Amino acid sequence: QILRDAFAEACEGRGESVDWDMVRRVAVQMHESALCGVGRTGVVPVLGALEHFSHLLKTSAPVQDALSSYSVTTAPCIEACPAHVDIPRYIDAIRDDRPERAVEAVSEHYPLVGSCGRVCARPCESACTRNSIEDPVSIRSIKRYAADHASAEPGASVSAPEGPAEVAVVGAGPAGWTCAYHVLRAGHSVDIFDAEAVPGGMIRYGIPSYRLPKDLLDMESSLIQKLGGRLFRASLGRDISLSGLQEKGYKAVFVGIGASMGQLAHLPEDKNPPEGYENGIDFLRRVHDGVAAGNPPALHGDVVVVGGGNVAMDCCRSATRLTDGKVRVLYRRTEQDLPADREEIEDAVKEGVIFHFLSNPCGLETADGRLTGVRVLKMRQGDPDASGRRSVSPVEGSEWVLPCSHIIAAIGQRVRSDDIPEDEGIARGRNGVIIVDNNFATSRDGVFSGGDCVSGPDTLINAMSQGEQAAHSIVARLEGCDPFSPRRRMSELLKAASLMDPRHDWEPSFPRQRTPSIPVEQRRSFAEVEHTLRPGAARAEADRCLRCYRLFTVLTASPIPNAD
Repeated sequence: QILRDAFAEACEGRGESVDWDMVRRVAVQMHESALCGVGRTGVVPVLGALEHFSHLLKTSAPVQDALSSYSVTTAPCIEACPAHVDIPRYIDAIRDDRPERAVEAVSEHYPLVGSCGRVCARPCESACTRNSIEDPVSIRSIKRYAADHASAEPGASVSAPEGPAEVAVVGAGPAGWTCAYHVLRAGHSVDIFDAEAVPGGMIRYGIPSYRLPKDLLDMESSLIQKLGGRLFRASLGRDISLSGLQEKGYKAVFVGIGASMGQLAHLPEDKNPPEGYENGIDFLRRVHDGVAAGNPPALHGDVVVVGGGNVAMDCCRSATRLTDGKVRVLYRRTEQDLPADREEIEDAVKEGVIFHFLSNPCGLETADGRLTGVRVLKMRQGDPDASGRRSVSPVEGSEWVLPCSHIIAAIGQRVRSDDIPEDEGIARGRNGVIIVDNNFATSRDGVFSGGDCVSGPDTLINAMSQGEQAAHSIVARLEGCDPFSPRRRMSELLKAASLMDPRHDWEPSFPRQRTPSIPVEQRRSFAEVEHTLRPGAARAEADRCLRCYRLFTVLTASPIPNAD
């Protein structure tokens, strides 16, 4: 307050009456004693101005033609999060034993707080400053704790908009659900269309219940209807079309249809797959439907999963709960190259999954139309490419046969090509992804898109972030405003200038709190494996946060849209 008042006086031409020596002492004290990054760094410009421009601060002329400015308080974890959630804020709330405040901070960006607290890919933890000295803060576990202990439902206090729906959201997965959430909170009515009877998209059908309980997803999904959103079962390309929705009077349409088509392993048998050979997405859907009906599918004999991503981990861990045989994973690169979440890999190993690295399938063995084995080639590493990743190639004469009864290909997903006909005027890219601009607008006027159908198969947090950003563009269109996002542009500048590099002058504190989980020998069902941190452990983990906030300001000669 002292610093703000002093500079306000100077801007009004009354700088001569300010005790600038006292201002300097306050700034120095803040710099030396602050317990967060903002306190340490935020006064550096003040001290610089006092040192180099003190004569200007003491002039009697008011400031004329002031530059426009935009400021953002951020941190390495915030910038790493695609949704730019104020992570230190909700960690502080848990430290103060206020889970409702923590959920409030997260739900400013998306409604699936508890779901994200269980299955988020955690890019924020990779950026945590503590990584330079010890394990990062367990941010995801803290978020889950907040969601599981908060008594109030996020965003439920917003009244439902009235009148006919202005926006159609096609696809009730994370991107579409988040888009609808923000459009509704902005006061505009929304109709949601999905091919399935219940919302959730791939996080419902593609993530097993032992990671994400479906009753939690049901509870969090119900918020959209409470906010006034209406859900209809209709499939794009069969029951509805983009042109048809626009003809019905929707002023904007959001497409969030995901990338729900799995791919086989590029084997000679792909055109006529034998019994026992399927892609990972279809397998996980089968598992979901069986578990939901109380009758999980039974697998007999050994199972082989091809791939190394999180879908492959979901497939192999699900298979251990369904088969009476062994479960193996074939991955064409090394263990260090596995793209899956490290904890998922560790859990797979604990649950008995056997990994074969530098191994790639080249064909199948069958008998009477039934799979009996997979032919495997050993791979060797080559030189690194431009990205630093080493190429792999087959070792001549290394083929061997791995007996199995089931092979599940978890090597990728793509967007359905028949959902949007070419005459709808939607530009598509490789693997059918929808091409959008910086505001998530497609090549068809009034149609926006986001999530996996734009990015290709990606993370939950990225899909929700794109849904939020598209919603802001849609609201801007409805209200006749400029869709420019200064916050997004600021993040681009910070990344380009490498201004969020972590500092290394912190001292170690105490070990990261481990998330409790059920014993391995009890993991034969689809009951949730991980549990929520206990209150004392959650507060202790929150205490590990360094609150390394930083304040950045940009000055421009021209006014900045939406910079209020």
